[in-house]
Amino acid sequence: MLRRASLSVVASFLLLGCGGGSSDSNDTVENASVNAGSDFSVEEKAEFTLSAIGSPAGGTYTWQVMEGPALEGFPQEGKELKLAAPDVKTDTSATIKVEYLSPSGVLVSDTVTIAIGSRNQLPLPLIEKIAPDRDVLQYKDEVTLSAESSTDPDENGKIIEYVWQQVSGPTLTFERNDQVTLSFIHPLLSANETARFKLTLTDDEGGQSSTEFSLTLYKNAQVVFADAGEDIKVIEFDKGQLDASGSLSSTGEYSCLWEQLERLNTQLDDLISDPSLCQTTFTAPDVDVASQLKFQVTVTEPGGFTDKDSMEVSVQRRAVGENLNDTGQQRCFDSETVIDCESDVFPRQDAEQGRDSFVQNEGKTGAGLASFDFTKLDENARPIIDSSTSNFSCVKDNNTGLIWEVKQPNTATPPNTPLRDTRNTYTWFLTNYPNGTRGTNVSTCPNNNYCDTQQYIDDVNATNYCGGRNWRLPTFTELMGIFNYGEVSGSSYVLDPNYFPAIANSQWNSNSFYWTSQVSIEGATNNSNLIEAYAFDMLTGETVELEQSTKAYIRLVREVSNNGN
Repeated sequence: MLRRASLSVVASFLLLGCGGGSSDSNDTVENASVNAGSDFSVEEKAEFTLSAIGSPAGGTYTWQVMEGPALEGFPQEGKELKLAAPDVKTDTSATIKVEYLSPSGVLVSDTVTIAIGSRNQLPLPLIEKIAPDRDVLQYKDEVTLSAESSTDPDENGKIIEYVWQQVSGPTLTFERNDQVTLSFIHPLLSANETARFKLTLTDDEGGQSSTEFSLTLYKNAQVVFADAGEDIKVIEFDKGQLDASGSLSSTGEYSCLWEQLERLNTQLDDLISDPSLCQTTFTAPDVDVASQLKFQVTVTEPGGFTDKDSMEVSVQRRAVGENLNDTGQQRCFDSETVIDCESDVFPRQDAEQGRDSFVQNEGKTGAGLASFDFTKLDENARPIIDSSTSNFSCVKDNNTGLIWEVKQPNTATPPNTPLRDTRNTYTWFLTNYPNGTRGTNVSTCPNNNYCDTQQYIDDVNATNYCGGRNWRLPTFTELMGIFNYGEVSGSSYVLDPNYFPAIANSQWNSNSFYWTSQVSIEGATNNSNLIEAYAFDMLTGETVELEQSTKAYIRLVREVSNNGN
């Protein structure tokens, strides 16, 4: 662009007449101009010259940057300047102004625009293997490639992005592929293979460049590795997991075969559900003490090569409580209906806990519903093999070891009933609890003196009933322990009618309450005045607290004596 500036002063001649005389005056004003030259283009860091022509000659030149990137040394003076274009990241321009002061003091100016082109030098990629520090790479080596020695040749340039890519070779796994380094684990190979990698760098001006790098990954003498997993602990009757999915083969394919190396003396069946699955289950056997199991897996790859590994299982005895029964409940529920007991929405229900949850895996001495284990006994307390017989005298609870009275069916109206007739009722009185009430009303039992619990106990023991003379009232826990709170087919009571066929009819006495030996503090005014005792309703299994003068039913219990009866 050419710009010119000039200054002209026009002189006027004035003629003044005065008194017949005259005079002349002639003044000349100088023109001035400057030319900075045409606009031009230059690449960054390239040298160029600025030159101006001023008229009339002999004046001074002053240069300054008006717009654009800074240029070193400005403002400057001189008719001609030799300069270098600045380093720029993108194409830009600079506007430079020259001012010319003529010898006569006239100041004029002109501008020139310089287009400065960015010339990006692409980054120089360089890949090096920095780990491991040896040439022959082996299975399980952690291999690390580095681009740290890569550079950007621009004076103030920098690399802002690293992208790694595997071009060929065996399948490798990378945690990150956008860092200055790339790491992976040497895979299991049956033959030497070459892995080739591509690295692409991006600099701060968007320039990209790439390079490739190759590595030889060496085969392993062993091409399959079995992994049976970690040792575990399980509770008897629970399912345990066998997991060989951590095994490896050079092809990535393999099959499994599990086997139990050692069997327990109490073990009847094979424990593994499907030995041919790499991930399978087993059912822990019944154990009396903590025991060890050992399982082995054989892993075979398609080429026929095999490897074996083993793991141990510690089987712990289930904490079910000695001498305790479960509730008999074997079903699970939501708020409305029966559901699968493995529900996550309604977890850890009664049916999932205790003896009832694993009864199918545990043998019984006798028989019974759910996990109840009863044996029928004859009049001498000897076991009766046939559990279906109706001719028996008492019942042994094999879970607790207690022997229970079996009442005689009702045949008459008290007091004209047999001693153990199911219809007889008694007040609560025990000699070791002095606040009980002696049953002086003998109309509810066949005794001529008292109809109370102590009198009944004494009368039964005097008969050596069912081979024993240690019959007593059951404790609160003992009586509740034979209740089946699940559904008992053919019974409206909480006792199994196959073992307890004679149960009080609520129509006889408006209730089906059975005494326990446990007194209650309900209604007491001090420790010496306990006037109530606990009983259970055989219709519902619910607890009731009755005044000891109340007439209720009795079912006696005893421990096995020293002679086994």
